Amino acid sequence: AKPFTTKPVVLVVLGGGGVDLARWEKDGRVAAILFAGYPGQSGGQAIAEAVYGDLNPSGRLTQTFYKDSFTREVSMFDMNMRPDGHFADGGPGGSEGGAATYGPSPGRTYRFYRGPSVLYPFGHGLSYSTFRLAFLLPPDDEQGALGPDAATTSRLPRRPHELEHPAGVSLAVQVTNAEMEAGGRTGSATVLLFLAPPKDAAPGFPKAQLPLKSLRGFEKVGPLRPGESKVARFALAPADFSCPGPDGVLAVVAGEWVASAEGPGGQRASVRVPVGL
Repeated sequence: AKPFTTKPVVLVVLGGGGVDLARWEKDGRVAAILFAGYPGQSGGQAIAEAVYGDLNPSGRLTQTFYKDSFTREVSMFDMNMRPDGHFADGGPGGSEGGAATYGPSPGRTYRFYRGPSVLYPFGHGLSYSTFRLAFLLPPDDEQGALGPDAATTSRLPRRPHELEHPAGVSLAVQVTNAEMEAGGRTGSATVLLFLAPPKDAAPGFPKAQLPLKSLRGFEKVGPLRPGESKVARFALAPADFSCPGPDGVLAVVAGEWVASAEGPGGQRASVRVPVGL
């Protein structure tokens, strides 16, 4: 479509859940999309402040925004969260004449969905500032950032819910406002910490039944001036490294977990966390 104005258009979406915005995301007339949820009495003012730049956004999506094809991949009568064991990427059902023909389920939510790419993932969010994330060496934050081959080792008990004094792991993430040029914006970054289970599933934990990753903490860091850094700290308990077995009982999964910190605009950092029993 041809632009109908010389000024950028900001699409403001009010709603209580995920909406297929693919049409507008691809529309060259739309310069930005702002999801406002169901704002309260001050919602109009908050939207105006974000659009005009008085407010530097730091919010993150609380749900996955799928493409409309999701309605043809998963039956609304299928309440299973995990994917069908026979599901393979590229194999969801299609539609003919408007009627869905469901194949194996790709699962639901960011934890289990193994279908085609989504429009906006859980936790997506943008900022007028650019941030850098880096894990710090424990226990002294002044030792510097971990490299890609660094690892934090820990041995955790088997049944976390039965422990009186559970052991755990502490992780620290340095957040830096990377706006170094003149006129850079002060802003806050909401950091999400995810844990991904070992790729090689332990006995009793079928790989297809393990989550891709799970949110284990979040922290809003800031406001940060251009070039300023602060540290977000996360304390992880044994339960954070556990998954339900076939009997439905939570148990720690041994192996090499991956902790990833995700910030605005897809910025992320990761570190391996080997867990032994």
